[in-house]
Amino acid sequence: MTDATMTIAVTIFQQLGGQGFARMIGMRTPILARENKELCETTATFQWKAQATDGLNFLEVTLVESSDTYRMTFGKVTGLKVARQTPIEDVYCDQLQEIFESRTGLITELPRVVFEYGFTDLPGPTKRCEDETNPTGKEG
Repeated sequence: MTDATMTIAVTIFQQLGGQGFARMIGMRTPILARENKELCETTATFQWKAQATDGLNFLEVTLVESSDTYRMTFGKVTGLKVARQTPIEDVYCDQLQEIFESRTGLITELPRVVFEYGFTDLPGPTKRCEDETNPTGKEG
């Protein structure tokens, strides 16, 4: 495996969500990469523990260099056998996460939380909250 092959595999991994992706799906193995020089294709393979739709636990993402698109092949690994599904062709990099999530039912990254207020702009406790912390209303 060449450095270029591993670079492509890591890029695919990042486009799927990187370390967040690995944590969310319980990735079992490191990224496996292989190159087919005759077809000008590089494939990254992923396997995971999380319970996915139809028992899927395997994905091959192949960079098809002639069209600069990806081919995604999902499957189920049982023992030493891999049952592959029909590949999804002509996938662009910005579609990888969406297709993964729709096919497996797994999410690829934690949702981002955006607060309306900055930390210094948070409203203080209401009168009701103050009353609950000091029900008698007496100081001390």
